[in-house]
Amino acid sequence: MEGIRYFDTYRREGGYRSVEKALKSMTPDEVTEEVKTSGLRGRGGAGFRRYEMEFPCQARRSSAPSGSKCR
Repeated sequence: MEGIRYFDTYRREGGYRSVEKALKSMTPDEVTEEVKTSGLRGRGGAGFRRYEMEFPCQARRSSAPSGSKCR
């Protein structure tokens, strides 16, 4: 698409809609759940789920060892 690298063109074509939705109409817990259920994966070779990378404490809360930073 011509000019998509420019902010105004990107916005006009729907760029940042999901960010706007998250900031204006979702709670933090809803955003976390959306990322968790999306199935997004990281771009590295290990293929970690995005949820585990962005929210490591929530992903491991039930199995966090005593004394860990995740409580």
